[in-house]
Amino acid sequence: MSPMLFAVHIADGLLAWPWLLGGAVLAGLGVLLACWKIDQAEIPRVGVLSSVFFVASTVHVPLGFVSVHLLLNGLVAAVLGKRAALAIAVGLFLQAVLFGHGGLATLGVNTCILWWPALLGAVLLRILARRVKPFVAGMVCGIVTSTFTVLLYAVVLWLGGVADFRNVALLSLLSHLPVIGLETVLVGFVVQVFAKAKPEWLGLEYNEANTSARVIPHGPGNR
Repeated sequence: MSPMLFAVHIADGLLAWPWLLGGAVLAGLGVLLACWKIDQAEIPRVGVLSSVFFVASTVHVPLGFVSVHLLLNGLVAAVLGKRAALAIAVGLFLQAVLFGHGGLATLGVNTCILWWPALLGAVLLRILARRVKPFVAGMVCGIVTSTFTVLLYAVVLWLGGVADFRNVALLSLLSHLPVIGLETVLVGFVVQVFAKAKPEWLGLEYNEANTSARVIPHGPGNR
């Protein structure tokens, strides 16, 4: 059993073709929407987060006979918002081409597995930022994003696999519990730092007196 099965990068040859086709179409639409009316000032930010996502996801941590890695789609979502699909797709493409992590046929499915939870995390972050401290909002974003990602990966592998991957899906859930905990704390700290140093990167404006936030849209006027 290959440890790469546990790395939330589904390799080529593991999924039935309808899942591959559906993933490619949905991911393509997501990337197109992420590129829609993107401002030149946003491109460096997308590039930086793509690089962070790419590098961190290539660092695999062995846990017994399996291997896991940080996801960081929660961090990408917190900073990029609706542009997250672009950064995630670019990072996954480079990982597949340069290191053989995942595959080109499964690029669309893998993008959706990381992108959909990222969107949910970004929405939750901007809702909670008005009510709680940045660290707490970031932790919620981190735990929801990472948990949803691992669950979605397991469901896709279970239902769309060309073989019976139920045991693999269950082991993946268990092996990623430490990753979920680490992601939760990491995203919380990052959001706390950015809330003070670069709140506009989070699409927020914080009031220093009471740490309450006002959500501002990502766009060319907010940099």
